[in-house]
Amino acid sequence: MIIISIFISISTAVVELFTAGEATVVFYSYAFVVPLIILIPHAARAVNRELQERTTERWLLWMDRIVFGIVAINIPGSIYLHDAGIQYDRFVHFGGAFLLFFMLVLLYLSFYGEKTGGKKQRITALVLSFFLLFVGLFLWEVYQYTVDQIFGTQLFFDVAQSIQVDFWEDIFFGLLGISTALFYTSYSFRKFLSVLK
Repeated sequence: MIIISIFISISTAVVELFTAGEATVVFYSYAFVVPLIILIPHAARAVNRELQERTTERWLLWMDRIVFGIVAINIPGSIYLHDAGIQYDRFVHFGGAFLLFFMLVLLYLSFYGEKTGGKKQRITALVLSFFLLFVGLFLWEVYQYTVDQIFGTQLFFDVAQSIQVDFWEDIFFGLLGISTALFYTSYSFRKFLSVLK
């Protein structure tokens, strides 16, 4: 699944490069950032013996499913829907933030799950994941805005709205995705614990 995700991600970047004609797409999310996100769980598990002992192949499979989901929801936007004027970017930011929240919770539990107990474990995992993802979302939007301003491209927003509106909308829908994931996770926390050893 990880090979398919990376292949799709890089293929999407190539398609955008040839259809949009923008060389800056090489530094764009599908050619660089998304493949790095895809590899985070594998790299962390490969270099950390403690993580290897605390996780299973099932944990890695769940991580691969999460990143595949993130890649999959981005494809329609990159191929067509971002240019269709339907504000598909809202769904991408909502869905991506929703799925990334699960990844962060699983990573936290993998490293620290056994070191803290019960309610404290749950609260720390959820609050820290929420905070890190919100900060990451804001920095991602600053990065997108900066790239489009420096290179004069329109790679990071739907054509039907200005980049300023898109900036704040993406943060809002990302925050909505994070909040929804937080709400869901707080009521299904045992499912996350079951993925670990």
